[in-house]
Amino acid sequence: MPKPKVEKDTSERWLLTYSDLMNLLLILFIILFCSSQLDAKKSAAVSESLQEGFSTMEGAAAVKAAADAKAAGETITTSNGDSSGVDAYWDEYKDFFNELNNLLKQGDLQEEVDTILDDTGVIISFKDTALFPAGSATLSTESATIINKIGALLVKLNYSFILVEGHTDSDPISTARFADNMDLSNARAGNVWRELVNSGLPPEDMASIGYGEYRPVADNDTAENKAKNRRVIISILKKPFTATTDLAAEDLAGGTSATASPSASANHEDK
Repeated sequence: MPKPKVEKDTSERWLLTYSDLMNLLLILFIILFCSSQLDAKKSAAVSESLQEGFSTMEGAAAVKAAADAKAAGETITTSNGDSSGVDAYWDEYKDFFNELNNLLKQGDLQEEVDTILDDTGVIISFKDTALFPAGSATLSTESATIINKIGALLVKLNYSFILVEGHTDSDPISTARFADNMDLSNARAGNVWRELVNSGLPPEDMASIGYGEYRPVADNDTAENKAKNRRVIISILKKPFTATTDLAAEDLAGGTSATASPSASANHEDK
């Protein structure tokens, strides 16, 4: 019996399967390409955040080391304790920093004021009652004179922005003048701001803020630590101030950054 004749398939239907496969591969490569681009952006963002984080950690460590050196009786000249490092900063900031420390030395305020020069600018931290009597926001004549002299130095400095911060301890206060710690810290910072304006500085390039008890640099568990938390800080910034600006002022005494919160109220006046 003769074998049946097998007819060849000439319809080329395999091309349909092949084209479907090519389309799927194309879609796959497009998805992979888009994913790689997205990951690259994420990687760049993560890398930038890590660099900023490490930079901030290094700066904070250097500032804390300088504060520890001053507590041990050594002289702070820069954020790393080495005057040769100032060459990396603006020469005018170096001159201002030296003039500032000479001014404080003349007023015998070296132990009452911490100063530091770092890549953000110059930080001036007035301790405890260096400017104000306990429970008061009124500058004494001597305090107003010091602030005016600092303002006279700042008039010659090419700064970008000045921020004045007021801080208290956690002991509650409630008086006829101040409702709570936030009220007291705002008043103190505002009065220093006004004195700087009176010395000739443009008010639009400055701001004052009170943090009350909410940005402590030490636990409020002893009288000594509470005294550390009662302070007024003047930050002279080289770069424009933004909401994300990380000031070294808190690092000066080992503090951490935070935002102000509503304060509590009660009846203690030793601020």
